[in-house]
Amino acid sequence: MENVAAFKPVSTTPARSTCGIPGRTSYCRAPSSVANLASCSQAFCVQECPYRSSTAPYAPLLLPAHRGSCVREDLNDTPGAERMEPEAKTEAARTGQSSVVFQTTQGGCLVSPPSQDLAQLGSLTLAVWIKPSIPGEMVLLEKSAAGRLVFVLTVSERAMVLRYGQSSGLGLLSVSFRTEGRLSLHRWSHLVLQVRASKQSEMTLSG
Repeated sequence: MENVAAFKPVSTTPARSTCGIPGRTSYCRAPSSVANLASCSQAFCVQECPYRSSTAPYAPLLLPAHRGSCVREDLNDTPGAERMEPEAKTEAARTGQSSVVFQTTQGGCLVSPPSQDLAQLGSLTLAVWIKPSIPGEMVLLEKSAAGRLVFVLTVSERAMVLRYGQSSGLGLLSVSFRTEGRLSLHRWSHLVLQVRASKQSEMTLSG
């Protein structure tokens, strides 16, 4: 036996009907028996456009090349530093695992790494250790494009807020998570934020 369809060219008519068109199109399922050859078991096509199903690779955002003069490293005050041997601290510094201190300056203290491509449907995962030294709201991560705010993530001892722009450009939407009693001054806390499909968000916060 020979599969005569194995090398047959594949085409669609009309060509636009397979991706992003709201109207539904259908096709006949492959028959499961000889008796079904004369009938059509209808199924609907998936109208969504192709997208990347894997997440974007890990990207360190606090690289030395993108730090300003108000940012400095601290080899001694890092999460778990009190349990580390001197050799382990040296190795952590060599591999870029030391903590980074943002000194308070007029206009803020910023790190501006290259813009990162977001993963499937605008999803992202941010994992960070933070140790606030002063009260109030601070910006953890912000992304802008063509003069328009894409999203900004702020955190304080009261709440973490994710504000993001609409594709229509009509103002900002926001989602917030309470951090009262879970984020303290002068104490290391591990924060993880996951945003999936630009609609669902999750946050975990631990000391």
